[in-house]
Amino acid sequence: MVRPQRGSNPSSSSSSARRAERALVKWVEGAHANQITPDVDLDWIIGIDAASPEFPETYAIEWRVPPRPRNGWPVYDGLVMDISSDLDYLKSRAQELEQQRGDSRSDSDSAGSSGSSERSCSAGSSGSSERSCSSQKSGSNADSNPLDVNSDALRQLLQSLVTQGSLNTRKSPHKSSSTPPSEEKVCVGKSLWVSSQIYSMAANAPSPGRMVRPLLRQAFSRRRLIKSSYAGQRRKKDGTMVVKPGLKKYQKMADIHAFVLKKFPHMSQASFGATVNSFLGEKPNVIHHMEYVEESEESASEEDN
Repeated sequence: MVRPQRGSNPSSSSSSARRAERALVKWVEGAHANQITPDVDLDWIIGIDAASPEFPETYAIEWRVPPRPRNGWPVYDGLVMDISSDLDYLKSRAQELEQQRGDSRSDSDSAGSSGSSERSCSAGSSGSSERSCSSQKSGSNADSNPLDVNSDALRQLLQSLVTQGSLNTRKSPHKSSSTPPSEEKVCVGKSLWVSSQIYSMAANAPSPGRMVRPLLRQAFSRRRLIKSSYAGQRRKKDGTMVVKPGLKKYQKMADIHAFVLKKFPHMSQASFGATVNSFLGEKPNVIHHMEYVEESEESASEEDN
């Protein structure tokens, strides 16, 4: 339920009161990622039920800060953490959350420093203190150190490796194929095939942005996502015409749009284009353990069209 303004009667809410309500939002993506905004208008939040909003919940939110771009307001994912018509209350909640985040960061820093001091093990001492530290790490029995070429542990290790190798040779006379079995593919629309894991991730995404990102990586290569825009763009830079190819013309992009509309039918063409553009470019596509579709000869020929 929406938190009522302090001192007000919950049963006397009206449409004007709903419009006065604001949301406390922690941004998930965009230039303000991980930052908290305490006064987001509910009209900015796509698909939220103003009468009985659900929170905390992740929504697609339009960033309606002038000037308005020609292709519509940019859309970012944001976590709606609280809703109220009392702006002072939302600001105090934002300060509390910032304080909690600062305290947790300080705790992790102190834990890391204490761990490093334990690992140092009296690095500044000398003589007998250093020998004592070394003996604590290695143990009193020299034969237990596998790095000692004369130790029993090393001889036993070598013997076990030789024995295991001979067993493997007898059991596996032929080399086994290192190629993993092909992963099951699912068709999205008419031409886009994605892995079942990516399909499940997109189908269960809580916002359009979360749906679009993994599908784009499966539809287009990283190089094309970096240099393209949704509808294409022509502009002059230092007297030279710079052209950004558009992705809107491809059937794969139409498949992604239709797939998103099944879950978010309210989403307009402009909002979808803004969502796609927020993912394109060099910065959003820095590789952080992300998998992109490989460029094939077919995709290379499409790029020249």
